[in-house]
Amino acid sequence: MRPYTDRGIIKYSPFDGLAGFVDMMQELRYRLNKKPKPELQEDKLEDMDRIMKSAIQDNKQVTIMYLDDGYVYEYKGFITKLDEINRLLFIDKIKYEINNVIDIIIE
Repeated sequence: MRPYTDRGIIKYSPFDGLAGFVDMMQELRYRLNKKPKPELQEDKLEDMDRIMKSAIQDNKQVTIMYLDDGYVYEYKGFITKLDEINRLLFIDKIKYEINNVIDIIIE
């Protein structure tokens, strides 16, 4: 007689009787976990501007927190360019909209 081997979650897959239910639940969780963009105060915006300009001048690594589609992401890198006219921030040749940046920290 063979020893019992557990098949994990696979054994419950036949019980997904409603077509598309799992996909719908994942989409619902994704939408419910979205967060609105926080309102930044004027002094916080001035601090972020000062930090960006000093990081460019001294070539220091920064960590930015930015909002993308309702979720907050972090990225570490060096600021390569700051385009104030188009409101874009380039970090390691990846562009971010300045309006979506929530916080900047110098490493």
